[in-house]
Amino acid sequence: MRKTTFRKLAKFAAFAAVFDSFVALGYYSIGQWHGSVHVSTKSSRVDVDFNVLEACLRMYEINAGRYPTTSQGLEALIVEPTDTPQPKRWNKMLDELPYDPWHKHYRYTYLGLGPYPQWELRSAGPDGVFDTDDDLTNFDPKIGLGRDGDVRHVESRRDAGI
Repeated sequence: MRKTTFRKLAKFAAFAAVFDSFVALGYYSIGQWHGSVHVSTKSSRVDVDFNVLEACLRMYEINAGRYPTTSQGLEALIVEPTDTPQPKRWNKMLDELPYDPWHKHYRYTYLGLGPYPQWELRSAGPDGVFDTDDDLTNFDPKIGLGRDGDVRHVESRRDAGI
C-alpha cells in the first residue's frame, strides 16, 4: 500500500512539474510572439526569464536524468550535449537562449547535489560584469548561497532599485 501511495505522489509531482513548465513556456512564448507581455521593470523581466529557464532545466532533468554540467551550460537546452555525461534522453527546450535586459546571456553554474538548489542562474546586472554586487540570481533575494557554499545575506533586487 505504501508503494502505491508513493508512486501516486511521484506521478503527481512529475505531472505538476511538467504542467508548471508548460505554463511558463507558454507565457514566455506568447509574450515573445505577440509582444503582449509588458514588463514594468528589468528585474521583473529577469524573474520571468529565470522562471522559464528553471522550468526548462527541470524538464531537461526529467528527460536526461540529471541537470546539465557547468561546461554543458544552458546550451544543453538548445543543442544536444556531445560531452560526458550524455543525457539519457534529450529534447530541444528552446529555440534560442534569452538575453538579460542588459543584452548579456545568463550564466548557469551546476552546483551538484545538496540542500540548496542544484544550479544557479545569474544575470550580470546593469554593470554587465559577473560576480559584482548588482548581479541577479535565481536564489531568494534575501538569502543567497555564497561562492563557498555558505548561506549569506544578499541585497534584495527591489532594495537595490533595479
